[in-house]
Amino acid sequence: MKILGKINRNDLVQHLQNSSSGPKENRDIKNMDTKGTSEKTMSNDRYTEYGDITKVDTTGASEETMRANQLHGTDLTGVEASEMMADRDQEEVSKYKDNIISVGEKLKVHPALIAAIISKQSQAGTQLRPDGFGKGDPNCFGLMQLNKDYHAVKDDPFGKDHLEQGVRVVVGLIKTMRMRKRNWSKEQQLKGALTCYMTGVFPEKYEDIDSDFANDVVARAQWFACEGF
Repeated sequence: MKILGKINRNDLVQHLQNSSSGPKENRDIKNMDTKGTSEKTMSNDRYTEYGDITKVDTTGASEETMRANQLHGTDLTGVEASEMMADRDQEEVSKYKDNIISVGEKLKVHPALIAAIISKQSQAGTQLRPDGFGKGDPNCFGLMQLNKDYHAVKDDPFGKDHLEQGVRVVVGLIKTMRMRKRNWSKEQQLKGALTCYMTGVFPEKYEDIDSDFANDVVARAQWFACEGF
């Protein structure tokens, strides 16, 4: 994979769009403000039952994720890279916005977090095969990429029921983190649950969490929270 040299931000947005393996036609990605999400996120008190996603600390995407998305070697921070990838996926994610918001309201999970998981896991569905399983992992199904070895995957891989099933998995992990780490804040429990969503292992020490999935998802979610989710 080609490593990029130093290029300006506007060119980088266009490069990321062009290098995406998802649909390229009729997509107009705007120039991004990459000052960092912490300066622009807005909390929504309706979705703090399981922690406020806009207040979770994050380092953003790892170098490995940046390399896989041809962003390695640029001057972007991890958070800025996550924001750029969220921006890349926004048009596709928006196709499911009504279902995302409906499920979020029902289960008291911030829609921005759901949008971020969809963006991270399946690039908003563009990385799914026709049968709904992942192009990169044939064991994982749907927008949320639920592993068939651990979950009874069913229904439309792009549908509301699938989203609800995936979000219920997240909620279950958060509740388990609450029981395991009662002295952690809600935001720490949320990040721990996101770590487990990918690895299957609950973290024992918060300071030891070094999860690309959790950090990247949190940064993308904070970006989506500013974009109407």
